[in-house]
Amino acid sequence: MATAATLTPSSLRCIASQRPHARSRRLSARTSTLVRAVQSAEITKNGDSVVSAIDAVPITKQRKVPEGLDSKMQNPGQPRANITCDAEHPNGTYTPPEDMTVLQQHVAFWDPDFDGKIYPQDTYRGFRRLGFNVLVSAVAAPVIHGSLAYWTQKSSKHGSDSETFDTEGRFVPQKFEEIFSKYDKGNKGGLTKDEMMDMVRGNRNIMDFVGWAAAYLEWSFTFTLLAKDTPQGKLLLKDDARGCIDGTIFYKVEQESKSAKQQGAVVSSLDAVPITKQHRAPEGLDSKMQNPGQPRANITCDAEHPDGTYSPPEDMTVLQQHVAFWDQDADGKIWPLDTYRGFRRLGFNVLVSGLAVPVIHGTFAYWSGPSWIPDPRFIIHIANMHKTKHGSDSETFDTEGRFVPQKFEEIFSKYDKGNKGGLTISELNEMVLGNRNIMDPTGWIAEWLEWNVTYYLLAKETPKGKLLLKDDARGAIDGTIFFKVEKEVAAGRLKKKQLHGGLEKTRKAE
Repeated sequence: MATAATLTPSSLRCIASQRPHARSRRLSARTSTLVRAVQSAEITKNGDSVVSAIDAVPITKQRKVPEGLDSKMQNPGQPRANITCDAEHPNGTYTPPEDMTVLQQHVAFWDPDFDGKIYPQDTYRGFRRLGFNVLVSAVAAPVIHGSLAYWTQKSSKHGSDSETFDTEGRFVPQKFEEIFSKYDKGNKGGLTKDEMMDMVRGNRNIMDFVGWAAAYLEWSFTFTLLAKDTPQGKLLLKDDARGCIDGTIFYKVEQESKSAKQQGAVVSSLDAVPITKQHRAPEGLDSKMQNPGQPRANITCDAEHPDGTYSPPEDMTVLQQHVAFWDQDADGKIWPLDTYRGFRRLGFNVLVSGLAVPVIHGTFAYWSGPSWIPDPRFIIHIANMHKTKHGSDSETFDTEGRFVPQKFEEIFSKYDKGNKGGLTISELNEMVLGNRNIMDPTGWIAEWLEWNVTYYLLAKETPKGKLLLKDDARGAIDGTIFFKVEKEVAAGRLKKKQLHGGLEKTRKAE
């Protein structure tokens, strides 16, 4: 019976020891840091601190995630099914409906007859009631319904968004707070138009043109409607943005009462919205680790390993660690030949390794480049890996390449039926389908390929079937599992070569 691979200190030292001595001498300071971390496998005890910014990766310092948020509300990374809360209002500001997600509340204003359907004329009239002129209101109806009507049969969440709504329409306080911690320069309590556009650009997923346009239109509409003149300029205030998310701002209604039912409890599923019960968010995660919704800059941790399983490099984000295996000469660049050789070292045949090169470099090289002018060499630049984030993903990586424990845990709480500790191939592809953003074919394909290749490479036979185990999935995310697989493949090839050599000697002796 196959068992879960555990990255112990001794096993990781063995992984690193398989690397040729000459190659180790060529490692740069950045990648050698990761190698030393893998060799030592020492757990970093962070105490009361979570590392969310790295000096060597400026984007993580420019866009800071909120700190100490878990001291202001219960588990800010856990999605709320029907309540919009923030640091200043940990229980929300009104008694939420029990049969509508926050995303449904967001659009309820446009359903005045409460029949559960928004017709084009409802949208037109809604915009008119908000004060928009006839032209804008008339244009809004075909744009909105043309983009969203078909997809609402399954999902209407587009990519390149702030991720404040999860794929089931729940509200994620951590992501809402990050809008302002990352882009509100000077802590003004709101965003200028330039800061808002900076956020829209920062959230873009590669080749997700529909998502780019949708995010631009949504936030521009919100700013036009709600921005207020303040001593610091015209701002979209934080509280107004939250009111827009739950739809209350459209009615201009302030309900200050708090539901006793909501005191001290987090509601993440609703009977009236079955998808929130089918795809459950993990509960009690904040009792196992500090603020699981806060992104970690360089450490991959989960409920079973709240401090991770090795000393992380201080100058590489988790996303950069994820791809470091393919940068063998540690020059910060992944060349097409590096990718081919990396797949071969992982045991893939010549055909698969050859196909991987144009798919990966054709998709990601341009977006990681230092210039808008395409590089004909199709190099992937590790320093800009955060720019290659595609849509329709699990959101385990944030837009700066940090690791989000809450989102990693949700992969298994939502799709691991029976708490097996891993995903079957059908559960894995159910997750891929569940994460799809509308009209994002690039994201759909990238997500399918990434997870299916991961399953093919790492899945193990267990009494409950062939599973991609949770710990192996975490190892794939921080890249440590690739070194282990390389060691196993190399050992297998050596054994085969030795056996073949022994047979040849036997034949000659006969």
